[in-house]
Amino acid sequence: MSHIRVGRVPKSQKKRLPFQKRQGRIELVARKNVNVDYGISYDRQRGHRVFFNYADTPMFKNTWGPKSLRDWANNIDTSLDEHRVWRVICLQQCDLADDMNRRWEAAGRPSQGVPEPKGTLQ
Repeated sequence: MSHIRVGRVPKSQKKRLPFQKRQGRIELVARKNVNVDYGISYDRQRGHRVFFNYADTPMFKNTWGPKSLRDWANNIDTSLDEHRVWRVICLQQCDLADDMNRRWEAAGRPSQGVPEPKGTLQ
């Protein structure tokens, strides 16, 4: 999956993104009864990044670099079970993006991202 950076998010789309800036802080704002999908996207200049989007609006994505997402996730208040789950998800995705970026760098930063592993996966 590729990602194109187009600058600031227009105000009309802000409510369609899981992460929103409120009072100078970035917050995860989950919409009721709508799943938040997440995974790894690839940007030719910045490498592999973690993305989040609502399932009903997959064309609008927040993307994070692993370092900034890890910093944000480490400051989550984990007093609620749901917050602990989100922290684990964020940190696992950061680890995956970091691993993919290490392999991408080791391969010479090919324009298509991390090369597919040779052989079959079982």
